[in-house]
Amino acid sequence: MAEKQAGDEHGKPKPHKYKIQIDKREYEVEEPTPTGRFLLTLAGKIPVEQFGIYLRLQGQQAERIMLDQTVDLRGEGIERFVTLPLDQTEG
Repeated sequence: MAEKQAGDEHGKPKPHKYKIQIDKREYEVEEPTPTGRFLLTLAGKIPVEQFGIYLRLQGQQAERIMLDQTVDLRGEGIERFVTLPLDQTEG
C-alpha cells in the first residue's frame, strides 16, 4: 500500500517551498524555477529594469540572471543572490 502524502485539509499535497537568500535576507518561494524578474520583485527592487540580480556560486564568480531567465532551485542547499543597481548604460 502506498504511503499517503501529507496535505492540507482538502487532501491536496502541500506545495514544496524553496529557501533562497537575496541580499542576505531569506525568503521561501514555491516556484522551483523563478525568473530574474520574479526574484527582483520579491526583493522589492522596483522597477526591475534598473537592477541586476546575480547568483552567487561557492568559489566562483557571481552569474548574472537576466529578467526572463529562470533559475532552478531544486538542488540542495539555499541559493544566494545579490542585487545591484544598474548604470544608465547597462541593461
